[in-house]
Amino acid sequence: MLLENKTILITGAATGIGRETALLFAKEGADLALLTGKNQTALERVAEEVEKLGRKVYYGLADVANKEQVEDFVKKSVGHLGKLDGLVCCAGLFEPTPFLEGDEDVLKRAIDVNMLGVWYVTKAVVPYLIEQGGGSMVAITSSDAFTGCINYAPYSMAKAGVVGMYRTAALELGLQNIRCNMIAPGITDTALVHDRIVERRDVYLDGSALRRIGEPIDIANACLYLSSDMSLQLTGQVLHINGGCYF
Repeated sequence: MLLENKTILITGAATGIGRETALLFAKEGADLALLTGKNQTALERVAEEVEKLGRKVYYGLADVANKEQVEDFVKKSVGHLGKLDGLVCCAGLFEPTPFLEGDEDVLKRAIDVNMLGVWYVTKAVVPYLIEQGGGSMVAITSSDAFTGCINYAPYSMAKAGVVGMYRTAALELGLQNIRCNMIAPGITDTALVHDRIVERRDVYLDGSALRRIGEPIDIANACLYLSSDMSLQLTGQVLHINGGCYF
Protein backbone atom coordinates (compact mmCIF):
# COMPACT_ATOMS: atom_id res chain seq x y z
CA MET A 1 0.00 0.00 0.00
CA LEU A 2 1.33 3.38 -1.02
CA LEU A 3 0.36 5.26 2.15
CA GLU A 4 0.89 2.62 4.81
CA ASN A 5 1.69 4.15 8.22
CA LYS A 6 0.87 7.64 6.94
CA THR A 7 -1.57 10.02 8.60
CA ILE A 8 -3.03 12.67 6.33
CA LEU A 9 -5.42 15.57 6.83
CA ILE A 10 -7.94 16.28 4.07
CA THR A 11 -10.11 19.39 3.88
CA GLY A 12 -13.38 19.46 1.98
CA ALA A 13 -13.63 15.76 2.75
CA ALA A 14 -17.41 15.33 2.82
CA THR A 15 -18.08 15.34 -0.91
CA GLY A 16 -16.53 15.45 -4.37
CA ILE A 17 -12.77 15.34 -4.76
CA GLY A 18 -12.18 15.36 -1.00
CA ARG A 19 -14.43 12.36 -0.45
CA GLU A 20 -12.85 10.34 -3.26
CA THR A 21 -9.38 11.22 -2.00
CA ALA A 22 -10.25 10.13 1.54
CA LEU A 23 -11.58 6.75 0.44
CA LEU A 24 -8.66 6.12 -1.92
CA PHE A 25 -6.12 7.06 0.76
CA ALA A 26 -7.81 4.74 3.26
CA LYS A 27 -7.58 1.87 0.76
CA GLU A 28 -3.89 2.66 0.41
CA GLY A 29 -3.29 2.40 4.17
CA ALA A 30 -3.56 5.95 5.50
CA ASP A 31 -5.18 7.05 8.73
CA LEU A 32 -7.12 10.24 8.15
CA ALA A 33 -8.19 13.53 9.68
CA LEU A 34 -11.24 14.69 7.74
CA LEU A 35 -12.46 18.27 7.82
CA THR A 36 -15.43 20.00 6.23
CA GLY A 37 -17.11 23.34 6.78
CA LYS A 38 -20.63 21.94 6.69
CA ASN A 39 -22.59 18.80 5.82
CA GLN A 40 -21.86 16.85 8.97
CA THR A 41 -24.02 13.94 7.79
CA ALA A 42 -22.03 13.44 4.59
CA LEU A 43 -18.77 13.68 6.52
CA GLU A 44 -19.94 11.03 8.98
CA ARG A 45 -20.71 8.70 6.09
CA VAL A 46 -17.20 9.14 4.71
CA ALA A 47 -15.71 8.50 8.15
CA GLU A 48 -17.75 5.32 8.50
CA GLU A 49 -16.47 4.06 5.16
CA VAL A 50 -12.90 4.82 6.19
CA GLU A 51 -13.35 2.85 9.41
CA LYS A 52 -14.81 -0.09 7.47
CA LEU A 53 -11.57 -0.13 5.50
CA GLY A 54 -9.73 -0.66 8.77
CA ARG A 55 -8.22 2.78 9.12
CA LYS A 56 -8.30 5.24 12.02
CA VAL A 57 -10.15 8.47 11.44
CA TYR A 58 -10.78 11.75 13.22
CA TYR A 59 -13.31 14.13 11.71
CA GLY A 60 -15.16 17.35 12.42
CA LEU A 61 -16.53 20.66 11.23
CA ALA A 62 -14.42 23.79 10.92
CA ASP A 63 -14.39 26.83 8.68
CA VAL A 64 -11.08 26.83 6.80
CA ALA A 65 -11.33 30.63 6.62
CA ASN A 66 -11.27 30.80 10.42
CA LYS A 67 -7.68 30.59 11.68
CA GLU A 68 -8.61 29.63 15.24
CA GLN A 69 -11.00 26.87 14.17
CA VAL A 70 -8.38 25.44 11.80
CA GLU A 71 -5.63 25.44 14.40
CA ASP A 72 -7.93 23.79 16.93
CA PHE A 73 -8.93 21.05 14.49
CA VAL A 74 -5.34 20.32 13.50
CA LYS A 75 -4.23 20.14 17.14
CA LYS A 76 -7.09 17.79 18.02
CA SER A 77 -6.34 15.65 14.98
CA VAL A 78 -2.80 15.09 16.14
CA GLY A 79 -4.05 14.40 19.65
CA HIS A 80 -6.34 11.64 18.35
CA LEU A 81 -4.16 10.18 15.61
CA GLY A 82 -0.70 10.80 17.05
CA LYS A 83 0.94 12.57 14.11
CA LEU A 84 0.50 14.11 10.67
CA ASP A 85 2.50 13.16 7.58
CA GLY A 86 0.60 15.06 4.94
CA LEU A 87 -2.15 17.42 3.86
CA VAL A 88 -4.56 17.64 0.93
CA CYS A 89 -6.51 20.89 0.61
CA CYS A 90 -9.75 20.23 -1.28
CA ALA A 91 -12.11 22.73 0.34
CA GLY A 92 -13.40 25.24 -2.18
CA LEU A 93 -16.09 27.74 -3.07
CA PHE A 94 -17.27 28.49 -6.64
CA GLU A 95 -19.57 31.51 -6.92
CA PRO A 96 -20.19 33.66 -10.01
CA THR A 97 -19.81 37.41 -10.31
CA PRO A 98 -19.26 39.21 -13.64
CA PHE A 99 -16.02 41.17 -13.66
CA LEU A 100 -17.60 44.60 -14.14
CA GLU A 101 -20.13 44.08 -11.37
CA GLY A 102 -17.37 43.42 -8.85
CA ASP A 103 -19.47 41.92 -6.06
CA GLU A 104 -17.27 42.55 -3.01
CA ASP A 105 -18.98 39.90 -0.90
CA VAL A 106 -18.29 37.20 -3.49
CA LEU A 107 -14.71 38.44 -3.82
CA LYS A 108 -14.15 38.24 -0.08
CA ARG A 109 -15.67 34.76 0.23
CA ALA A 110 -13.58 33.50 -2.69
CA ILE A 111 -10.36 34.77 -1.14
CA ASP A 112 -11.28 33.65 2.38
CA VAL A 113 -12.13 30.05 1.44
CA ASN A 114 -10.09 29.33 -1.68
CA MET A 115 -6.86 31.09 -0.74
CA LEU A 116 -6.70 32.05 2.93
CA GLY A 117 -8.24 28.69 3.83
CA VAL A 118 -5.27 26.96 2.22
CA TRP A 119 -2.90 29.38 3.97
CA TYR A 120 -4.35 28.73 7.43
CA VAL A 121 -4.48 24.94 7.12
CA THR A 122 -1.01 24.71 5.60
CA LYS A 123 0.58 26.87 8.30
CA ALA A 124 -1.16 24.87 11.02
CA VAL A 125 0.05 21.55 9.62
CA VAL A 126 3.67 22.42 8.80
CA PRO A 127 5.05 22.26 12.40
CA TYR A 128 3.78 18.68 12.72
CA LEU A 129 5.36 17.69 9.41
CA ILE A 130 8.67 19.15 10.54
CA GLU A 131 8.32 17.12 13.75
CA GLN A 132 7.82 13.98 11.65
CA GLY A 133 10.89 14.71 9.53
CA GLY A 134 9.00 15.91 6.47
CA GLY A 135 5.93 15.16 4.43
CA SER A 136 3.81 16.10 1.46
CA MET A 137 1.23 18.86 1.05
CA VAL A 138 -1.12 19.08 -1.90
CA ALA A 139 -3.40 22.00 -2.75
CA ILE A 140 -6.20 21.81 -5.28
CA THR A 141 -6.01 24.92 -7.44
CA SER A 142 -7.81 25.14 -10.81
CA SER A 143 -7.23 25.42 -14.53
CA ASP A 144 -9.07 28.74 -14.13
CA ALA A 145 -6.00 30.07 -12.30
CA PHE A 146 -4.15 29.85 -15.62
CA THR A 147 -6.82 30.45 -18.26
CA GLY A 148 -9.32 32.61 -16.39
CA CYS A 149 -13.04 31.86 -16.29
CA ILE A 150 -15.79 34.16 -17.57
CA ASN A 151 -17.91 35.46 -14.67
CA TYR A 152 -15.60 33.87 -12.08
CA ALA A 153 -12.78 36.39 -11.65
CA PRO A 154 -12.70 36.16 -7.80
CA TYR A 155 -12.44 32.37 -7.95
CA SER A 156 -9.73 32.45 -10.64
CA MET A 157 -7.80 35.11 -8.73
CA ALA A 158 -7.90 33.19 -5.45
CA LYS A 159 -6.85 29.94 -7.09
CA ALA A 160 -3.94 31.72 -8.79
CA GLY A 161 -2.90 32.96 -5.37
CA VAL A 162 -2.64 29.37 -4.18
CA VAL A 163 -0.11 28.67 -6.95
CA GLY A 164 2.13 31.50 -5.79
CA MET A 165 1.70 30.44 -2.19
CA TYR A 166 2.65 26.80 -2.70
CA ARG A 167 5.53 27.49 -5.06
CA THR A 168 7.00 29.79 -2.41
CA ALA A 169 6.32 27.28 0.36
CA ALA A 170 8.14 24.64 -1.69
CA LEU A 171 11.23 26.86 -1.80
CA GLU A 172 11.14 27.70 1.89
CA LEU A 173 10.30 24.23 3.24
CA GLY A 174 12.44 22.03 1.03
CA LEU A 175 15.25 21.83 3.58
CA GLN A 176 12.70 20.45 6.07
CA ASN A 177 11.94 17.66 3.56
CA ILE A 178 8.44 19.03 2.96
CA ARG A 179 7.10 18.84 -0.58
CA CYS A 180 4.43 21.30 -1.73
CA ASN A 181 2.60 20.55 -4.96
CA MET A 182 -0.67 21.48 -6.63
CA ILE A 183 -3.29 19.98 -8.88
CA ALA A 184 -5.17 22.13 -11.38
CA PRO A 185 -8.31 20.21 -12.39
CA GLY A 186 -10.10 21.05 -15.58
CA ILE A 187 -13.86 20.56 -15.66
CA THR A 188 -14.58 17.81 -13.13
CA ASP A 189 -18.04 16.50 -12.30
CA THR A 190 -18.56 17.56 -8.69
CA ALA A 191 -21.56 19.16 -7.01
CA LEU A 192 -19.94 22.60 -7.38
CA VAL A 193 -20.11 22.52 -11.18
CA HIS A 194 -22.53 19.72 -12.06
CA ASP A 195 -25.23 22.09 -13.32
CA ARG A 196 -22.70 23.84 -15.59
CA ILE A 197 -21.67 20.48 -17.01
CA VAL A 198 -25.27 19.57 -17.77
CA GLU A 199 -25.82 22.89 -19.54
CA ARG A 200 -22.52 22.97 -21.45
CA ARG A 201 -21.57 19.32 -21.80
CA ASP A 202 -20.98 19.48 -25.56
CA VAL A 203 -18.78 22.57 -25.18
CA TYR A 204 -16.60 20.85 -22.59
CA LEU A 205 -16.36 17.64 -24.61
CA ASP A 206 -15.42 19.52 -27.78
CA GLY A 207 -12.65 21.31 -25.89
CA SER A 208 -11.18 18.11 -24.47
CA ALA A 209 -8.54 16.15 -26.35
CA LEU A 210 -9.81 13.00 -24.62
CA ARG A 211 -13.50 13.86 -25.16
CA ARG A 212 -14.47 13.06 -21.60
CA ILE A 213 -15.54 14.94 -18.48
CA GLY A 214 -13.24 14.53 -15.50
CA GLU A 215 -14.34 12.58 -12.44
CA PRO A 216 -13.31 13.14 -8.80
CA ILE A 217 -11.33 9.89 -8.82
CA ASP A 218 -9.09 11.33 -11.55
CA ILE A 219 -8.00 14.05 -9.15
CA ALA A 220 -7.82 11.66 -6.19
CA ASN A 221 -5.39 9.47 -8.12
CA ALA A 222 -3.14 12.47 -8.68
CA CYS A 223 -3.37 13.33 -4.97
CA LEU A 224 -2.23 9.80 -4.19
CA TYR A 225 0.78 10.14 -6.44
CA LEU A 226 1.81 13.46 -4.91
CA SER A 227 1.24 12.21 -1.34
CA SER A 228 3.22 9.00 -1.77
CA ASP A 229 6.90 8.24 -2.12
CA MET A 230 6.42 7.91 -5.88
CA SER A 231 6.89 11.68 -6.12
CA LEU A 232 9.84 12.25 -3.80
CA GLN A 233 11.64 14.46 -6.35
CA LEU A 234 8.60 16.61 -7.08
CA THR A 235 7.89 19.92 -5.37
CA GLY A 236 6.59 23.34 -6.37
CA GLN A 237 4.80 21.79 -9.34
CA VAL A 238 1.29 21.93 -10.79
CA LEU A 239 -0.26 18.82 -12.32
CA HIS A 240 -2.85 19.85 -14.90
CA ILE A 241 -5.49 17.12 -14.84
CA ASN A 242 -7.79 18.42 -17.57
CA GLY A 243 -8.09 15.88 -20.36
CA GLY A 244 -6.12 18.14 -22.68
CA CYS A 245 -8.55 21.06 -22.36
CA TYR A 246 -6.78 24.43 -22.45
CA PHE A 247 -9.35 27.19 -22.85
